[in-house]
Amino acid sequence: MSKWQVLASVIMISLVGGMIAGYTQALMETVDERNQVLKEQNEIKEELIEHSELNREIMLAIENDEINIERGRASAYSPFDDRNGINSDGNPEVTSTGTRPDFGTFAVDPSRIPYGSEIIVVTEDEIHKGKALDTGGAMRSAPDILVDIFHDCYDKAMEFEIQDAIIIWQ
Repeated sequence: MSKWQVLASVIMISLVGGMIAGYTQALMETVDERNQVLKEQNEIKEELIEHSELNREIMLAIENDEINIERGRASAYSPFDDRNGINSDGNPEVTSTGTRPDFGTFAVDPSRIPYGSEIIVVTEDEIHKGKALDTGGAMRSAPDILVDIFHDCYDKAMEFEIQDAIIIWQ
């Protein structure tokens, strides 16, 4: 073989080697991407399994009358900032159960949701967790409202408005 043929062979081998290295790198990136997709899919499956187990527990608790669930409406109140005169029936410092209103305090109609019940309110955008510790005008004047959620100021309570909700209590 002449020098030129050897040089041409070396160049060809280098070019082919570079192409193979490029293909190998692209293949490795594709494999890494595929592995990442598989990892994400497995994480989603695990979350779905957890949710399925939780849903089974919830359904069992409902069937055994351990928890109650109802569609209704939720509103908000601000007894410490009662600008419209309907956020507090008496002393804003004390709920109807004798506690001080705070975040997590819900007003209810105690004939529908007993005082002391643990409550979860699921609206379109938020989940609120608290306890039935108060009652109020909204419960008496609007029978479709199941819970009134404590807020520390009037503006926040009015911003909440009245929302469709799923109310879960125990």
